[in-house]
Amino acid sequence: MDIEVRCAELAESKKINMEEYKETTLKIAEKMDHVASLSSSVYEVEHDTNEKLMKFIEFHHNTSQFALSSIVNIKEKLENICKEMVEIHRSLEKMELERMRGDHEARAKALKDDLEEFKSKKR
Repeated sequence: MDIEVRCAELAESKKINMEEYKETTLKIAEKMDHVASLSSSVYEVEHDTNEKLMKFIEFHHNTSQFALSSIVNIKEKLENICKEMVEIHRSLEKMELERMRGDHEARAKALKDDLEEFKSKKR
């Protein structure tokens, strides 16, 4: 029988027997202890869940920071590589220009020599 119904019946009949009153009070106290125990368990689970959530958030934050710093480092390395490639390209262009100048100078000298030789034969 439900405790509340039993208490209501006892109160209504006004035949509250002390033994029944003690039993009912003990049952109510047991139920209240059980509710308090459940509340405590709920609090512990909630506290544990909050701790795990905070650890997850911290882990996510640290992971995000690590990823961000890695991306920044990679970006800086790529920028340095690009700068080096530009310098190498400029150096290669300069070397090619010098080679072409040398070729032109050699051809010009050869033509000049040929012209001198032609002039000397003509005289």
